[in-house]
Amino acid sequence: MKYYIYCIAALFPLLFGCQADKKEPSAQIIKNEQTLRSELDTFNLGTIPVTVTRVTKAGFDALPSVNFDTPEDKLLIADSSYVKRVGDTLAFKTLSKTVKLVNNDKENEGEAENYANYTYYGYLKNVGKFVVFGTYWEEYDYLLIDNKTGDIARVCGLPVVSPDGKKIVSGNVDLIATFTYNGIELLDSRNIIKPIAARELNTWGPEEIKWKDNHTLFVKAQIADEKANNLVRTEYLSLTLK
Repeated sequence: MKYYIYCIAALFPLLFGCQADKKEPSAQIIKNEQTLRSELDTFNLGTIPVTVTRVTKAGFDALPSVNFDTPEDKLLIADSSYVKRVGDTLAFKTLSKTVKLVNNDKENEGEAENYANYTYYGYLKNVGKFVVFGTYWEEYDYLLIDNKTGDIARVCGLPVVSPDGKKIVSGNVDLIATFTYNGIELLDSRNIIKPIAARELNTWGPEEIKWKDNHTLFVKAQIADEKANNLVRTEYLSLTLK
């Protein structure tokens, strides 16, 4: 099964006990504009100018990584007051309502488009959001469920919260197969999550993103290179958001 990313950061309400519906992208996507000098030099993330410079691997590794590798069963025990799994259903108790995500493992012909599988990834305490990894037929995303309203925002990659808790960055790389979204999303994480901008990239993609400070991202990037093994090389970049 081929997966491509369904990249979005749109908010929408869930009725009590209903399954989340997938929505169309709402973040502003800009690509191939005439003002682009080089995606490895300067580009726009929505209306935000971004300056790109190189950093060392040691500098990148010195910053902490986002860790979502704890098994779901252990997370469900730790967060049992708010999150439960009963069979194929994940249920989240928020202040406003209960949100239910229901797995549908049917992949038979004619039913593949309804395939969905949800895995609980943990709780982002500093922004009050439950994180769920969703896989579907030929797509996947990450769901951020608000602990107060139950509203859901969908992002294209692992959510990484800025040091001040005001922004979330998310990214994904797929330069070779090109089945999934290759680019970066930026969101306002205060209260209800709102999309700020998204940028689809053509010459490189973010394999991992870290915040150095509230205006600077360090990125482990895969860069398209016809002379390299597997047609990509790894570099470490600093993105300054002006």
